Amino acid sequence: MNVLYIMNSCPLCAKAVKHLQERNYPFVAVNILEDPQARMKLKETTGEVYTPVLFHHGRVTKGKDILNLSGEEESS
Repeated sequence: MNVLYIMNSCPLCAKAVKHLQERNYPFVAVNILEDPQARMKLKETTGEVYTPVLFHHGRVTKGKDILNLSGEEESS
């Protein structure tokens, strides 16, 4: 499962969600302000609490790099 960690009122998070949706990239958005366990997992995994962060295919993609995903990553 692809998980996109986001926060409320984060413009880049909104862009990442829209970008992935437009490319039919399957993901579940998790708001770290509403889910303290998700926030702790993000901190444990990446060493920081920063959004947006996408966990996909055993990789982590952060910030504006998410906007470079094309959706073709799903078929590889």
